[in-house]
Amino acid sequence: MPDMKATDVLAIRQLVRERGAEVEQAFLARLSAEIQDQYRLWVATEWIPLATAAEILRAGTDALYPHGARGLRQLGEAVAQVTFNGIYRAFLKTPTPAFFTKRFVAAWHALYNRGIPAVENVAAQRADLLVKQFPELSPLEREYLCGYWAGIFKLAGAQNVMVLHEDHYPMEWRWTVRWE
Repeated sequence: MPDMKATDVLAIRQLVRERGAEVEQAFLARLSAEIQDQYRLWVATEWIPLATAAEILRAGTDALYPHGARGLRQLGEAVAQVTFNGIYRAFLKTPTPAFFTKRFVAAWHALYNRGIPAVENVAAQRADLLVKQFPELSPLEREYLCGYWAGIFKLAGAQNVMVLHEDHYPMEWRWTVRWE
């Protein structure tokens, strides 16, 4: 079964708690009772089912970015900031967009236990990040990852980051990242 590493959930938990008790209560109210119980106990090394992760991403977006048209992207970017300044800081020891592009495959495997990651069309200020053979990755998660990739590239020193996601072929998800 495809799963997602709990590190993003822990980052969401941190972001929600930093916003205060009211936001945390709004977030928890959006989760099923079963997921609320699990959510409080997860540690970074655990794998959680994609359906559970999607429920948490929805709740996090609704609680943290209730009025944003691009809330999933905002959440992804905020989670990348927390995660890559914390547990995955080693991925960005030499923070440049080219360095992360080279480390994308390792970063993907740290986040998901399914899919075949690759990088194509690498140029001075552009790269295509691909994940093949992972049709279960939902539209919600793919949109969230647009923000996540943007956040990582910004941490790596890129400016004016734009991430376009191509949804044409479910056996190959593609994010085209451009930056200055």
